Amino acid sequence: VSMGAVATLEAAAETRDYSALILDSPFSSLSDTVVGHSWLFLKMPRYLFPPLFLFWLQRLAKFDPDRVDSHKAMLRIQPVPLLIIASEGDFRIGPGVARALYAEARSPRKKLEIFGKEVTHGAAARIHLKAYSNLIFSFLDKALSDSASAE
Repeated sequence: VSMGAVATLEAAAETRDYSALILDSPFSSLSDTVVGHSWLFLKMPRYLFPPLFLFWLQRLAKFDPDRVDSHKAMLRIQPVPLLIIASEGDFRIGPGVARALYAEARSPRKKLEIFGKEVTHGAAARIHLKAYSNLIFSFLDKALSDSASAE
């Protein structure tokens, strides 16, 4: 979920050893997320805090925040079955990110599942456990059987 989804996507962009991908509530990029969350959680101005935070993150952690970008990673993954999950009630990472990633995906077998407004960030599995479980299992069943058939 969220950071885990993006870590999964980034890892998939670096290897070819996977048969399907599931991304739940992925964010767009680290920079965009810092900008959005600076006001959402800290009530810090978007024009002041994010550039300072990203500058010090890069300088102190020796980490380039621009390396974490779901859109760039999506272009580098292999075209395996892909499931992207989001929700209308996610005020942190809106469903627009999932829709954009879905549109960018090159997978011939892809599915976008957007839960309703009652589902907050990454909460689909908790709020709709049965529907979420059925979604995951049916996706994997089909994706992995397709993968086995191709071999």
